[in-house]
Amino acid sequence: MDILTRKYYEKDDPKAIDYLLRGRQDLVIRDYQSAMRNFKKSFKSRISRPLTVLLLRQMANCMDVLEFYDQQQEFLEDLCEIELNMENVQDLMRIYIATNNEVKRAEFAKKIRKLSVENDDEKLQAITLLSQAKDYDEVIARSLEWLEKQPRDVNIAKNVINTYTEQGKIEEASEFVGKISELGLESELYLEIANVFQESFDFERSLEYKLKHTELHKENYFGVNRIAHTIMTDASYNGTLDFDDYVYWKERAIEGTMPQSPINMDFNINTNYFRKIRVGFVSYDFRAHSVGKFIMSLFDAISPNTGIETYCYYTYPDFEDDYTAVVKARADVFKYVGRYSDKQLRKELLGDDLDILVDLNGQTVGTKLGLLSERFAPMQVTWMGFPFSSFYYNIDYIIGDYFFDPVDGETERYCTEKVLRMDPCYMCFAMGTDFYISPDPPQTWNGYITFGMMNNPKKYSKEAIALWQKCLDATPGSRLLIQLSSNKGPFIENKFRERLEKYGLDMDRVDIGVDYGPTGYYRTYNKCDVMLDSFPFGGGTTTPESIWMGVPVIGCQYPMRHGRMAYSFMSNIGLGHLCADSVEAYPEKVREVSQNVALLKDLRQNLRETLKEKPLYNTMVFRDAFENAMRDAFLTYAFENKKPFDPEIYKGDDNKLLRDCIRSADIIMYEMTREQGGEGVPLTELFKEYKAIHALLLERFLNIYQDDIDALALAEKVAQILEMFNDSLDLTSIGVIVKSVKTLIVKFA
Repeated sequence: MDILTRKYYEKDDPKAIDYLLRGRQDLVIRDYQSAMRNFKKSFKSRISRPLTVLLLRQMANCMDVLEFYDQQQEFLEDLCEIELNMENVQDLMRIYIATNNEVKRAEFAKKIRKLSVENDDEKLQAITLLSQAKDYDEVIARSLEWLEKQPRDVNIAKNVINTYTEQGKIEEASEFVGKISELGLESELYLEIANVFQESFDFERSLEYKLKHTELHKENYFGVNRIAHTIMTDASYNGTLDFDDYVYWKERAIEGTMPQSPINMDFNINTNYFRKIRVGFVSYDFRAHSVGKFIMSLFDAISPNTGIETYCYYTYPDFEDDYTAVVKARADVFKYVGRYSDKQLRKELLGDDLDILVDLNGQTVGTKLGLLSERFAPMQVTWMGFPFSSFYYNIDYIIGDYFFDPVDGETERYCTEKVLRMDPCYMCFAMGTDFYISPDPPQTWNGYITFGMMNNPKKYSKEAIALWQKCLDATPGSRLLIQLSSNKGPFIENKFRERLEKYGLDMDRVDIGVDYGPTGYYRTYNKCDVMLDSFPFGGGTTTPESIWMGVPVIGCQYPMRHGRMAYSFMSNIGLGHLCADSVEAYPEKVREVSQNVALLKDLRQNLRETLKEKPLYNTMVFRDAFENAMRDAFLTYAFENKKPFDPEIYKGDDNKLLRDCIRSADIIMYEMTREQGGEGVPLTELFKEYKAIHALLLERFLNIYQDDIDALALAEKVAQILEMFNDSLDLTSIGVIVKSVKTLIVKFA
């Protein structure tokens, strides 16, 4: 530091200057940890405002290099309070974006508006920042002002279209697209125009523009494969691809997620078959959210006695609610990682030695699927966020059940993962309210059958719309009630109606209503005799809600798994026979069920009480099913990567020995009841380790009760029974073993 600089800081403590100089020397040799220690010591001294600004910037830069976003965010927030300028604001916004911090981004808009902008570059930078903060009105005002001078600025034009679209101002977005097209800029805005068509319910033209974009940029191999994710996600909702094209784009999507660097495969996993397994959950939705309801149903029943240890990584920053508190209380380990960089989260995941890592977001906001492509556990699973494939490399399994994913493998054709089947049900919805159920089906008092549809309008494929009309045709006098959750205004309503009419729906027999919140939905269920389903993406939350209200959902054994949710849910409560075997048989099945007044009345009056024992609504049954599914995946991995049994793991830990002995008996019994015996894990292999563990138990038992004649006799009997059974096993013999060993364990405990 030269003389002039020292003079600038002459009011500061000399020690602070010395620590600053040491920190700067550390930066030269790239020892960032040491630099941080020196900067922090300087910061704690008596220092002036200029030195405070300098140190905050230096510390923020160090944290940037180290990718410690949580600390970098704090330094930058302090820096922006003291010195609000473009550089500081841009750096802080970058952290908010990287961590999906929606709350902080929105709060930040007021500060961005205060920024002094003196030239064109700064004006453009301010527009970008305001867009990132989602300060929509200000973005539009400044962008349109800019375009008056620079009408061919493609980036700002994109910004305007995207901002209108995010605001839900689709009419304005459409008008703006028309003006841009007149300037000959359409080819540079294909994706943005595609989004406008998507929000206007013209899904087919939306796909057309996405394909135009990919053709224009076909030389950009990686970019096209990344866009394939958007094509696949939209097609999974609205059926804009036929089955073969879907498979083609599925392959393109996964190509775009291939890791760019070597994948970590060095997992020194403990392959003892019967130990507790460690399962991690990564989610942005440990909070009040449609997916959060299903997550709560799992964690509601989790306890220390469960055969898995649960590690939760909550990626939503700076927000928690009652749902968060419940999951936190139930999990063995709960970590707030919302402010973490990928580097920090990577270290956290690898440090916890997980056996299985479960993604709960799929393609939804806040997803970490991109990071999970690197692999942080021997087995990686996707579940809940979306019922269709993740389309990501290195995700091994997607969770289903035997109704959702039949063993013929048809649904797996459309996934990049193997299916890990839960038995009996792949989801649980234990969040139903006691909302009043009208005891009689509406047709008994209004004189006609009412079909209901409350699924997301983005699921209204041309296939589904045509199918609903066939249901109306098959059931004379019937009507269709479409319930929307919000009013998007006359432009969107007209576009929505245009789509319904275009693909054959008789609008004279359709009622479209708007009702808000969950109570609005529940009121609508009371107005419907039966609920129809959408294809290829069926109802998720609406299906178990409808069933809870005693209104059957007529599902279908659709080829794609995300069109089979209603069939799975209905089958898992014993009502699968009310669903159709195929799309072709759907209208007749709807007619048959909707005209059975006695059945519909019985379901309304009696179904809810029986549901409490069904796996779709019973958290205890569901918990056991989930544990078994995790165990199945672990057994397969352990068998393929088996290490010799190590008795030392139980040395000095009788509690662990007892726990694993009890669990091993239950696992053996469970695997005996399964047709495939643990997905390729021979029972003889399980039984070999089973006997080894119980030999240790007998040894400990004899050491403790060596002077007890009755105890010795019991031990001898158990030893004889264990020795008697080798390769020839059946449920009866296993039952004898389990009973004898449990007797021993009771005595031991």
